[in-house]
Amino acid sequence: MRTVSLKTQAHRQENHKNRNHYENAGSAASAVICHKQIAHHYVAIAVYGVHIGRDEGSPEENPVVGCLNSLLHDLDEATGIHSPVQSFDIWEGPSRREILDFQRKLCGNLKTLPKSCILPPGTVQRLYEHPQASGGFADVWKGQHGERVVALKVLRGQSAEEDSQTFFREAVIWKRLRHRNIVTFYGIDKQLFRPRQTMVSAWMSHGTVSNYLYNNPAADRIKLVLDAAEGLEYLQKEGIVHGDLKGANILVDEEHIACLSDFGLAALHYTRKPETESASIGSTRWTAPELFDPERFKLEKAESSPQIDIYALSMVMWEIFTGRVPFYYWRRDATVIHHVVQGKRPLRPVQATPLGLSDAIWALMQSCWESDGQQRPHIDDVVGQLRGELMERPGDHVHHTPQEWPLNVSSY
Repeated sequence: MRTVSLKTQAHRQENHKNRNHYENAGSAASAVICHKQIAHHYVAIAVYGVHIGRDEGSPEENPVVGCLNSLLHDLDEATGIHSPVQSFDIWEGPSRREILDFQRKLCGNLKTLPKSCILPPGTVQRLYEHPQASGGFADVWKGQHGERVVALKVLRGQSAEEDSQTFFREAVIWKRLRHRNIVTFYGIDKQLFRPRQTMVSAWMSHGTVSNYLYNNPAADRIKLVLDAAEGLEYLQKEGIVHGDLKGANILVDEEHIACLSDFGLAALHYTRKPETESASIGSTRWTAPELFDPERFKLEKAESSPQIDIYALSMVMWEIFTGRVPFYYWRRDATVIHHVVQGKRPLRPVQATPLGLSDAIWALMQSCWESDGQQRPHIDDVVGQLRGELMERPGDHVHHTPQEWPLNVSSY
């Protein structure tokens, strides 16, 4: 039996009164004013609600999470805006981004989700008896959701506290993303692989960008890099740091468009608040040096920031132009960390020049992996330069097919 404090009941009654006022409001302006009033009540309910109790495994939506989800939905409806950045300045008090970040963390801690993230039972089927791919923590199956072919991501170690928390946090952020260069997320299925839960997203027929280039060696590499950069540009405008950008997390669809995926380490960047995760396992070679040794770069702690994604993008660019992971010639991650902190970066692969790695693109890459994060370019400038490179190409441009792939590039 859950015990509700008198203080919490009072907040709920006050919130109900404000909700009625909002429903009767006759204009968008009064709706926004009303939301200024009710925001603090929703957040207060959430704060007190954390101490009310936990309903792990309950099929019902946690009332705290539901309140926050309703508030986010109402803010979108009242302002006509679906961007936490744009709505940030419209009203006082807790911003939309702060509320979404609170909901993300709350869902991770309580292992629960808003109803909007849960797919109806029986609507998802798997198409084969074995997974199409397996990683360190998850299996990916091919399935069907209605008329759509979908990817089914199932964590193998979901009993582990940290993995399951990451799973729920990822779902909350991913569900609200809408962009052509972001893999579409449909929701969570709770039935197919019970007791494990399944992330259901669009099926990307060409797989990772690395697999795509192996099977399509004459592909337009600048266009692939631009796709990734535009996805990152969208995330940064939404106030989101991806935190795990690498070739394995960039997928290519049937229209040959590259899309960002895997938002398990994504964070909403509305303050310079340190995150506990600095890099996922297997992502060392794409990780910015300030995350390895913050003090060396005059930082108090390893911090989630847009600059770490810019650095990772530079490594993705090198990966796309060479077909190899950065620093592939150093087998041990500890060796990579040592050299990266000292300022070592990948050498220029001269064989990639016919593939589009011009002097301008190489200079862009170098600026993106600057040791000082503040010296790295803004994502808008990166996107602008990549678009300029595409526009300057002659109309009769023919994509070059390399004699070997991956390239046999120089090492230190």
